[in-house]
Amino acid sequence: MKTFYIITCLLILALSQHVAYAQQPQVKEASAEDFVKLEMPLEEVLTKITFIVTWLSGEGSTEVIFQGEDIIRTPDKIELRIPYEDDSGRYSSYKILTKYAVETNRYIFVPLDYWGGGSGIFRNLHAVDKKTLRTVEEIALGDRSGIWGLTAADPATDTIAMTYIREEDWRGNLEDSIDKAITGHLRMIDGKLRDVADPRSPIPPDMVFFRASRFFTMGSWEKDAETDEKPQHNVHLDAFYMDKYETTNAQVRSNE
Repeated sequence: MKTFYIITCLLILALSQHVAYAQQPQVKEASAEDFVKLEMPLEEVLTKITFIVTWLSGEGSTEVIFQGEDIIRTPDKIELRIPYEDDSGRYSSYKILTKYAVETNRYIFVPLDYWGGGSGIFRNLHAVDKKTLRTVEEIALGDRSGIWGLTAADPATDTIAMTYIREEDWRGNLEDSIDKAITGHLRMIDGKLRDVADPRSPIPPDMVFFRASRFFTMGSWEKDAETDEKPQHNVHLDAFYMDKYETTNAQVRSNE
């Protein structure tokens, strides 16, 4: 009888593990059909992309292609200058940050800077479809965001890992040191760029995702500030999930 109970318990344990595995988000293995091959070097492809740049007002967009005479190339970027029509000598500037452009199975992820004169530099991350070479999704990285690195984290799931610092002073200098840079993951899910903590899993439906960020400034430089309030510094938080709903007593008891 004891042997029977032991065998039954082992079968129940094995079944529960199988069910738990089946409930986990399954990532489709990459196949030859999923991979879109570029027929030329990535840097050359970047000049053939049609970047769909959303207006700051959100009421429209502009198509930008890096072709023509007003192209300036450096080792880290390609700049397109579009002169104003009033012959004032001023221009709009778009910059592809080639240093941080990465390729995954279906997309090219590339940061694009835009300067319209007087409004600051705005940096957006573009997800470009490799088949059409057009922007399919873009997200704002902030005003003059400082990106320290951008690498393909998981090409099979079209996920990238990016390390960046958002804060700059009025001179354009980064306020945060490199060792306090923020790292976040972005993944294309249903055609939209989403923040994810786990590159291989979407956001759980019953949870809320909080992206990595510079959370707040701690301390004070005031003369009457306490000793333990100095020096004033930025506090960073890693990305994390939080349940949408409060935990019930029944749920706690079920885990005891």
